[in-house]
Amino acid sequence: MGCNVFSDPVRLVYCGCDLAVGILTTIQRVGRGGNASGTHDLDVRGAAAQLFALTNLDRTSNGRRALLPDDRLSTMATSRAEDMIARDYFSHQIPPSGITVVDLAAATETPQAVAAIADIPGPVYLRLKRGEIPVIFPEDHRLSLGRAQILIGGPGQRADRGEGKAAGDGNESKVALIATGMMVAPALAAATVLQANDVATAVVNVPVIKPLDTNTVLAVATAAKVVITAENHTVVGGLGSAVAEAMAEAALPRPLHRIGLADTFAEGAQTAPYLVQKYGLTTQHLIQAAWSALDRPGNPPPAQTLPADEGEYAPV
Repeated sequence: MGCNVFSDPVRLVYCGCDLAVGILTTIQRVGRGGNASGTHDLDVRGAAAQLFALTNLDRTSNGRRALLPDDRLSTMATSRAEDMIARDYFSHQIPPSGITVVDLAAATETPQAVAAIADIPGPVYLRLKRGEIPVIFPEDHRLSLGRAQILIGGPGQRADRGEGKAAGDGNESKVALIATGMMVAPALAAATVLQANDVATAVVNVPVIKPLDTNTVLAVATAAKVVITAENHTVVGGLGSAVAEAMAEAALPRPLHRIGLADTFAEGAQTAPYLVQKYGLTTQHLIQAAWSALDRPGNPPPAQTLPADEGEYAPV
């Protein structure tokens, strides 16, 4: 008996976009693409059918129910894949044909993001967290898509979170926490604990992962002994990889530790704290990484647990 997971219209949109990427990946792997006239119908539909068959083969071989075909999903995914091919989705050229990747850290930035990305030439991927979004910044905070923001620049020195702090303003740090998206809140919480235990810490909010603000990232990394990146994303091909590339090209000899998902297919769950703990994205994981990288004796200090009502999500 099949299992139709695409009955909800909202979920259908998410699944359609995910399947479109899967279709493109399938096309690349089997070596098929658009022809010279720019038509992709046969290739896209063939790849979609192959992807669907392979997905069900994997599900049934692992004792799971097969997915039922869904015409709405197939039509949406095929159309989306064709549009992504036409726009050269996988290009790394910015602008005009590449993609800008934006990952917001707080609710304050959300209403500003749409207006800001309207002025960016080329496609933009805007990542928004579903569910509760922390309020980190004050109401007068201004989102910048051109530069990363140094939120904490040294022991006891917290930058103005409304505008960020110019690179190089803070004292030398032992640890640089470079975070994006929902990991900015845990990074700030980890910095509070580390600084209370005499570990000078800098925290950088990176709202735009591609193209990366290498000037700010390198300035903070240069002033630190250890660099730790934090992202709600696989450590392969995300913020950690981008920072590693920037440091390598600048010949900057600093230990780099990447906090994020391992190279695995992440599962879902009804409660966010379970997933955050399972995949190592908690404040305590950041503290542990810093403590270990600095070779500090004894156990790392514990992170503070924020109270949350049942059904709510405390991001740190």
